[in-house]
Amino acid sequence: MSGFAVDPCDKCEEVLQPFLDRDLNEEERALAEEHLSLCDYCRKRYRFEEELRRFVRQAASYWFSIRRVFSKAPQQLFRLTSTFVANNGLSRYPYGRTAGCDAGGVRSGA
Repeated sequence: MSGFAVDPCDKCEEVLQPFLDRDLNEEERALAEEHLSLCDYCRKRYRFEEELRRFVRQAASYWFSIRRVFSKAPQQLFRLTSTFVANNGLSRYPYGRTAGCDAGGVRSGA
């Protein structure tokens, strides 16, 4: 993966949120997509972030649609999000990554 200088997972982590927001230029997007197609770890993180965003949007929409006491909504949203994170197998947040992936996109030391 020639577009990433040192650790492609570090670069992928750096561009993950802009990638999800569709704020990358074509070259950055292509590099991120290539890395995600090769690296199981980063692909898992991407899917988690994508699902977490979807969950937060749905939870926020729910709380605002039922017009509960708005001062309690952020606390409930935090609890729901924390439960979601815990139920999806994340024991450490954010991610607890301790090693990069090798040149072939395979996680090493994980």
